[in-house]
Amino acid sequence: MWGTLVDSKLYKGWVGSQGIIFEDMDNKFKLYLRTNKIVLVPEQLYGYRQGNSSIMKDADRKKTFSEELKITTGLMYTIEKYIYYMEVANIDVEEEHLHILKYIDFISSYRVTMIGNEEDKQRYFKYMDRYKEKLKRYWNM
Repeated sequence: MWGTLVDSKLYKGWVGSQGIIFEDMDNKFKLYLRTNKIVLVPEQLYGYRQGNSSIMKDADRKKTFSEELKITTGLMYTIEKYIYYMEVANIDVEEEHLHILKYIDFISSYRVTMIGNEEDKQRYFKYMDRYKEKLKRYWNM
């Protein structure tokens, strides 16, 4: 998993998602729920190698609305799954909801720069605004 050093014992009985974009993000939080301690190391301790099928391979290429929406949908799926696991673990998620909304703003601002034309950029922002409103309704905010 990208950016993570994990004790192998945490993987016992663990099943990761396959066939989705951002599978590392989609599964990382499952491991967080299995541990008693999480540590952040500020130094870069390893390098990243891209495989032929890596989504990072085309990261700088300008995309259409549809292409970017496919990537963003993968991210949003991960966010929804993350919140679900936090709720199942009986973690107070109200504060987490606020963090998620800020994260969506951050992601939107970054991902929109990957879109080639202005009309598609506006469509993207509208889509993300509607998505945030849907989450707020679901979360009773």
